Amino acid sequence: MIEQKKKNGRLIALCWLVYVSTYLTKYSYNANINCIMPFFNVNHAEAGLVSTFFFFSYGAGQIIHGVLSKHYNSRYLVSCALAVSAIINIIVRLLTVFYPIKYLWILNGFTLSLLWPLIVRTLAENLETKDFDKAIVIIGTTTPVGLILTYGLSSLYIKIASFTAIFTTGFIVSSLVSVVWLIFYPAFTNPGSSEKSVAPSEKPSADQAGESVLTPKNLVVYICVLAVMSAVSSVVRDGIGVWFPSVLIEKFNFDESVSVVTSLVIPLFGILGNFIGVACNKRVKDFILFGVIFMAATAAFVAVAYAGVACVSVVLLFIGSGFSSCLLYGFGNIMTGKVPMSVPDKKSSGFYAGVMNGAAYVGSTISTYGLGLIADKSGWNGTFLSLVAISAISTIVFGLFFAVYKLIAKKSFSDNRL
Repeated sequence: MIEQKKKNGRLIALCWLVYVSTYLTKYSYNANINCIMPFFNVNHAEAGLVSTFFFFSYGAGQIIHGVLSKHYNSRYLVSCALAVSAIINIIVRLLTVFYPIKYLWILNGFTLSLLWPLIVRTLAENLETKDFDKAIVIIGTTTPVGLILTYGLSSLYIKIASFTAIFTTGFIVSSLVSVVWLIFYPAFTNPGSSEKSVAPSEKPSADQAGESVLTPKNLVVYICVLAVMSAVSSVVRDGIGVWFPSVLIEKFNFDESVSVVTSLVIPLFGILGNFIGVACNKRVKDFILFGVIFMAATAAFVAVAYAGVACVSVVLLFIGSGFSSCLLYGFGNIMTGKVPMSVPDKKSSGFYAGVMNGAAYVGSTISTYGLGLIADKSGWNGTFLSLVAISAISTIVFGLFFAVYKLIAKKSFSDNRL
């Protein structure tokens, strides 16, 4: 028993290492977008279009790989994906023209989209449900930690060398982690592992009707709504995350390296949000209601960030952006981690993980190019006002859906009692 716990701990650590390393090859472009624009002489929309292509291919890849993940060999494909991403990054490091980057970044996105469905499947196959829940909390920290690592190193390289050094670092780290995964995967997993059996859910009571009991009858509609919520939340989260350094430079006259390092406040808040999300989900078990509450609070904090931009108050900008990102990171972790394990068929966890994460990156696709275009046309005031509108409208729409959904669920429960 003790030995199995140690083995599980090593597997979680290995998965954590793999996923955190991907941020060095996934966000190496975004972290340096302010240096890339003048270096290649491109504007916000053109630079944002590369991220848009990446997020689109990453999101589409998540869904495709999610469908096929149960047929994949996790050991070899994860290792290959890390190696290919490493090679793409070193090629970008050597480029002197801009146009090939978009095609390389499309390939990079599709390659890296393999990883999340396979990591979720690997954990689901080797861990009991209670251990899986703990693992998702731990794996959820990879996003803020990975962003801190990428943006922190980028800031350092801008100061002491060149922004292009982050692509070299991504190449080295991703290559090494690829080998580590290949070597240690067999030792940390159970041979011929299969999904742990989970006791079927009890029939919900009247008080529970409308909560997140994902039965086959409501599963498709429920997952679709959650996927849309995930996409909308990512529009706001990545809209802030990607363009925050640009706001600091262009609106508040920050130095490039200073803007990058101060932007670390966003993922730092994200670490806190990861734990807040898990704690709140224990009390608000319905995922849609959980999302509505988080989006409502996000709308309030994005409004504070807008006030900071409009009034040129860096304090309000940091407070609003930090706390809204905190909430959205927490929400995102629940959507991509807990939701896939709440479906009746645990063997399909990789598929649902791909769908939820893919939907999130559809939102990221919209935010990077769309908000870059708004910034070019209307400035940062218009950009943040758009984020306020998106947050507020989505809260109202999903709130109304939840009210209708709960009424239907209770009526169905009452009819079944007759």
